[in-house]
Amino acid sequence: MSQAIGLKVAPFEGYGSRKSYFFGDPILPISLVDKFDDETFFFGMINLKEIASLDTEGKLPHEGFLYLFLHLLDSFEDECPSHFAPVFFYSKVEPTHVVDDFNEVFLETFPNIGTPKGMAFSAVPEDAMGTKLLGVPYDWNYENKPKELLLTISHLDEELDFCAYIDGLSYVFFGPKENPFGGATMFLERS
Repeated sequence: MSQAIGLKVAPFEGYGSRKSYFFGDPILPISLVDKFDDETFFFGMINLKEIASLDTEGKLPHEGFLYLFLHLLDSFEDECPSHFAPVFFYSKVEPTHVVDDFNEVFLETFPNIGTPKGMAFSAVPEDAMGTKLLGVPYDWNYENKPKELLLTISHLDEELDFCAYIDGLSYVFFGPKENPFGGATMFLERS
């Protein structure tokens, strides 16, 4: 059995550290500063050097940064959005610009995304249930075989505290070989 990379909330070390973290304000290379529309919020960034030793199958680059943004789709339940589309970017360029108050417009809907949370990594079983990179979907019960998994977001993770009302998991699958991050797709599975 192969492994996945578990993502846990850890103390935040500050924007100057260039470490991986969830929420708050993104630190971007200048080329990405003006790339986002008003329906897109910052979920996190991963310094890929931090996870290189855990990516035993070499599915991710081992340098640079993976930026995780989510685009709000127009599906709502009880005034709470329940569907997102991934807007992911990979860049080898060192980030230089903290985009202040990036998530501010979303704080009424998602009150917890304004405060940055550090990210810690560990090896976990490939079918682990929590928030993770890589591996396989937890308890996949569908006829179609899933695509190759990039990220699982656990809405049940109390420390992450992201959209608990969804009561389930969001799976982000790699895009095609020529655009594995930018072409990523998302699937929501409720408990």
